[in-house]
Amino acid sequence: MQTEVLFYRARGGWRDAAIRCLTGSLYSHCELVAPGQAGPIVKTIGASMRDGWRVRRARIDTGSGSWDVLRFRGDPEEAWSRAVALDGAPYDAVGALFSASLLNRRRPGRWFCSELVGHALGWREPWRFSPGMLAAASEEEGPCSTALQPGLPRMSGC
Repeated sequence: MQTEVLFYRARGGWRDAAIRCLTGSLYSHCELVAPGQAGPIVKTIGASMRDGWRVRRARIDTGSGSWDVLRFRGDPEEAWSRAVALDGAPYDAVGALFSASLLNRRRPGRWFCSELVGHALGWREPWRFSPGMLAAASEEEGPCSTALQPGLPRMSGC
């Protein structure tokens, strides 16, 4: 089974540019796609500073050219349930800024986008992942997916 995640790669605003710069990634945001979605407009859940600084559900047009769809191992129903349980939780701006640094720490009760998706996917310590790091661990990225398996070394760029 595979779970789909959207990754935002459009120019966006200054916040998107800052996240890309601080994390060295093409991506500045990600959203978990609801199970069974097809077509250009999909239901998602994500942690967003644009929409009330909280975890919230949205509808996103994937045909806009602003989003990449990447797939991850795991049950999409279970991932969706984990994420929906956090709907309404506050956004973690500090965690997002430090996710790609040695200063990253869990801030209980607050979530940033890639942390929420990593949690939904069932990963340990999801606050350690920026959107770009999460994307590097997708099924499409090949050897980077092994970086999340216990006992294996972290791959360069993951």
